[in-house]
Amino acid sequence: MSVVRCSPEPGVDAGCNFLSTIVRVRVDYTINGGSTQTQSFLIKAPLSDKVLNEDILVKNELQMYNEVLPKMAEISQLQISPKRYSSPNPECLVMEDLKAAGYVMCDSNKKLDCKHAKATLLTLAKFHAASVAVKRECPEVIGRNGEETVYTHNPKYADRFKPRVLMRLYGVAKVLQTIDGCEQFGETLLDAGEAFWDLIVEVFRPHNKLNVLNHGDLWTNNLLFKYDNAGCVADVKLVDYQLRRYCSPAIDLLYLFWTSADDGVRMRMYELLEMYRHTLNNSLSELSCPERLSRHQLKEEISKCSPIILLLCLYLPVIFPDPDDPFDVSQVEASEETMTSPDFDVNPILFPFKRTYYRKALPEMCKELETMKIFQILRKNRKPIIS
Repeated sequence: MSVVRCSPEPGVDAGCNFLSTIVRVRVDYTINGGSTQTQSFLIKAPLSDKVLNEDILVKNELQMYNEVLPKMAEISQLQISPKRYSSPNPECLVMEDLKAAGYVMCDSNKKLDCKHAKATLLTLAKFHAASVAVKRECPEVIGRNGEETVYTHNPKYADRFKPRVLMRLYGVAKVLQTIDGCEQFGETLLDAGEAFWDLIVEVFRPHNKLNVLNHGDLWTNNLLFKYDNAGCVADVKLVDYQLRRYCSPAIDLLYLFWTSADDGVRMRMYELLEMYRHTLNNSLSELSCPERLSRHQLKEEISKCSPIILLLCLYLPVIFPDPDDPFDVSQVEASEETMTSPDFDVNPILFPFKRTYYRKALPEMCKELETMKIFQILRKNRKPIIS
């Protein structure tokens, strides 16, 4: 094979890539002097700024493609992600470009309607069931790929991620103090750093009920949809496994509903969760797995994992980017000094919080958190985020 030319271009719009650089490369080639053929690839590479780059998250995704996804395909015939190709650079992920096959990403600002949410939940249920089957056959594979590498007390990870997460909490707190009716929530968060961290670490721990390998970052930008001639969703692919984790299935479910579902979908949440649960249990049965998830257990898990909604508030500037002022992390330069600054004009973690587009979602999420008594829990153990 002879390569005639390579034509690179940005793989996604500015503001859509948060923890990596994504490039689409069109390759024109010939085989044995024949006619020119073309194939398109997506190349996902670490951020060039080493301070912002999270090596462990890059490793997480590469390991998922090396170990878990092929095993899922073998056990359950589940082809849930783009095909991966070998790369001479071990830190780069080279994948087929699903755009060429008709897959598209929805607009994160418009949110998923019921049609897209249903298709995603059906796919997610099969993914979760396949992870249970993989664990039964190869527990060491899930053991390696399910380890929590962000929200944990393990100093190997906490020393790097905890200060950055609490800096985001500070950003949310300061913004809430400027929104009418939300000032008290901002005050609570300013003094709740350690209590918040302990609460989130507990949420992400696997417990003695049904645990699955979660995608971990299940929102609109990590979903690709393909449609049939009638405009119905024919298939859903999942991308970006950097935050995969082994814990309650409620993590992925809450993540999807609170980052990507429109108001109509959230109003039907428990109805749609029942559809997910039935698909999960049917898939477990087809894979000869004895585990099942009851309606009561799922409701319990949703309640137990509800503090994740507060965590999602920390990432709203990314999830709800300003279409007129997108934040492109790949263009940011950072240092260890700037990453610890509470100045919104200096710290790259806080840059996106200066955008105002996402602010409209904060009051609704805070109201939900107050109903679930999350703020009450935090108020009991106040410790400042930044002295």
